[in-house]
Amino acid sequence: MRDQPSSDPILQDLVDQRLETLTAEYKSWMSLADNTAKAKIARHLCALANSGGGHLVFGFNDDGTPSEPHPKNLSEYSQDTLNSIVERYLHPVFHVAVHAVTAASGRTYPVVRVPSHGAQPICARRDGPHQNGQPIGIRSGVHYLRVPGPQSAPIDMPERWREVIHRCVVAERNTLLGSIGRLFEQPTHIAPSLGLDSLLDHLLADWSMVDASGWSANHVLNRVAFGFRFIQAGGVAVSEITLPRLQEAIRAASIRAAEEVDLGLPPFARGWRPNQRPTVDVFAGVEGFTCAVQGTGRDDTPSLWQITTDGRGGDVNVFSEDSKHLQAYAQRGRPGSWPIGSRLSPFFQVQHLAQRIIFTRELANAFPDTTDCELVVDYAGLASRKLEEPGPDHRVARFYGAERGDRRSSTAVPCGSAWKRDPGSGVIGVEKGPLI
Repeated sequence: MRDQPSSDPILQDLVDQRLETLTAEYKSWMSLADNTAKAKIARHLCALANSGGGHLVFGFNDDGTPSEPHPKNLSEYSQDTLNSIVERYLHPVFHVAVHAVTAASGRTYPVVRVPSHGAQPICARRDGPHQNGQPIGIRSGVHYLRVPGPQSAPIDMPERWREVIHRCVVAERNTLLGSIGRLFEQPTHIAPSLGLDSLLDHLLADWSMVDASGWSANHVLNRVAFGFRFIQAGGVAVSEITLPRLQEAIRAASIRAAEEVDLGLPPFARGWRPNQRPTVDVFAGVEGFTCAVQGTGRDDTPSLWQITTDGRGGDVNVFSEDSKHLQAYAQRGRPGSWPIGSRLSPFFQVQHLAQRIIFTRELANAFPDTTDCELVVDYAGLASRKLEEPGPDHRVARFYGAERGDRRSSTAVPCGSAWKRDPGSGVIGVEKGPLI
C-alpha cells in the first residue's frame, strides 16, 4: 500500500470530509478473503471505472462515521489484493492504486484510486457467489455505473450509456491521434543497458534472491533461463503498451502456450498463493510485471518471470529433472538410478523451450509495431548431467555428458512468417539461429 502523496489534497479530503458521491464510495471494514465481499467490491470498482474513475475508501460507514473497530493491520487491503479482485471479476482488466492516507484523527485508511475505462467499457466477467440460485454482489455480463443515491447499479437504460459511449469514443480518438503523432517522431534506439543479455543478467540476479530452500537442488547452480525482446527494424524500441493491456496479453499468451504444449503448468503464469501473484515493478525505468514463486515446501517448484511494457521479458526455472516426484517415478524398479542433479531429459527441455517460444509468438501480437524478436536461453548446471529420459521407453545416449556446465545461446528472428509450425508434429520452430 502506497503512502499518501503529501501534495494530493483529494486523498486527504476523502478521509476528512467523507462525502459519498458518484465518484466516491465508502465501505466499512470487511474481510477481503470473503468471496461475497470480493464480488461486492468488484461491482463498485466496475461502476467507478465506467463512471470516468473515482475512489473507493475503506473504514467508514454509510453515514460517514468511522467504522469500528479499526484494524491494527491493513495489509489485507493491499494493492495486490484489490487488483486480484479486478482480474478475477472484470474485463478488460485495469490497474488500481491503493494509498494509505492518514486522517486528521491520526488513523490511517486505505483509499483505492480507480481509473476511467478506455475505449471499451468495463464488464463483469463472472458471477459472485450464488445463494438460492442467484449471484450475490455481481452478475456476469453486466456493466455497472454510478447512479444517484449514490449506488453502483447495472447500466440497464439507454440514457445511462450516453456518457460511457462518449468516453469510449474520446479514448479511441486519443489513441488514434497518439499513433499518428508517433509516425512523425524521431525513432529512439534502444540503449545498450536495455539489451537482452543485460536483461537476463538482472533477472538472474533477482533469481538468486528467490527462497528455494524446499527444492532438492541448488536453484542458482541448476536452472534454465529464457529471455526475449521485441524490436522494430534496425533495433528500434517498440512502442510501450499499458499495464492493463500487458496483463491481458500475458494471460492470453500463457493460456495459448499451455494449450499447444501441455507441461502441467503454463509459462509466465501467476502463482497459486496470494503472495506469489504478479506485482507491478520498474525495470531500468520501464514499468512491468514480476512474479516470483518461492520453493519453500516439498511440493513447491520455484520460478521467476518478468515482462515490461516495452516488450522485454524472461523467466528462470529449475530443472524438472531435479523434482523429487520425477525421481520417484524414474526410479521405479531401479533404486538409485536417478540421482538429483545428474540427469537431463531432452524431451523436457525441448518442450520447455517450445512452450516459451509459443508464448513469445502470442505476446508479440500485443506490440503491433514489432518486426523482429531477439531470443536467448541460458543454462547452468549441465556439466554433471547425462542425457536420459525418465520413462523406460525413452532412453537416449545416457552416457554422454555436457562439455561445459554453463551455456548461453541467442538468436534473432523476424516476426510473422518466421514462426513456423510443423503440420505433422505441431512443433514450433524458427527459421534461423539454434537455441539448443
